[in-house]
Amino acid sequence: MNISAELILSFLRHLPEEDAIHMLEEAMPYKDRIIAVGLDSSELGNPPAKFKHIFEMARDEGFLAVAHAGEEGP
Repeated sequence: MNISAELILSFLRHLPEEDAIHMLEEAMPYKDRIIAVGLDSSELGNPPAKFKHIFEMARDEGFLAVAHAGEEGP
């Protein structure tokens, strides 16, 4: 049986974008193992717009941007 997996790096919405930037920087040595970036954690009070810059940075590095269902928000 063949099994494959790809990783999505998730930024935590309740933390500042600067923490997400640091996480992306720390993940770069493993870039070949990560396919995409996304958001996780508390949606209320933490809109996606708060992370505009980090998603631009991630796309510039070749990562896909993904989303998950809006459990708490739009």
